[in-house]
Amino acid sequence: VDVIATRFAPEFKSFRDRYPDVDLEVSVDYAVMSLARHEADVAIRATNKPPSYLVGRRVARADYAVYGAKTLLDAYPSSALLSDYPWIAWEERLQSKQIDQWMRRQAPDARVVCRVDSNLFLLAALRAGIGLAVFPCFAAASFSDLAQVTSVDPEVGVDLWLLTHSELRNTARVKAFMEHMARSMEGT
Repeated sequence: VDVIATRFAPEFKSFRDRYPDVDLEVSVDYAVMSLARHEADVAIRATNKPPSYLVGRRVARADYAVYGAKTLLDAYPSSALLSDYPWIAWEERLQSKQIDQWMRRQAPDARVVCRVDSNLFLLAALRAGIGLAVFPCFAAASFSDLAQVTSVDPEVGVDLWLLTHSELRNTARVKAFMEHMARSMEGT
């Protein structure tokens, strides 16, 4: 979520420029806010199966690959296997089943040297050369000090959805925000 919010901060700004009377309150948290209990009006959710009681649209696909700092990759022989490198992974409570299964298949003997609870710190750790990590391609693409180590694996990806509760879908501010963000996010 923090990487998604950071990536689309310019779109939040352009929404504010276009609709100056609408105030934004952005929560960047791994806890899922309940749209049913009106804890939020709109959610940008990374999921392949949004709840049926929410309405919205799929706006993008977040593909993942293994990335590493070029300095880290240069420190190992070109014949090194994925398991030869140190790894960065999610802390136990936030682990992704897809990424964990991928790592067990592709780098079964990998040593995880750092566990994180934030995509922004994961990005910083990657760039610092702490280890390799499975990371969203759209977020890594902006950093020339990172190199994509593997091809995109279609099994390790997630759809990005703009969702709201059905009661709010025709509310002017919600409708305007969802349409604006959908135009900005599609094709990411």
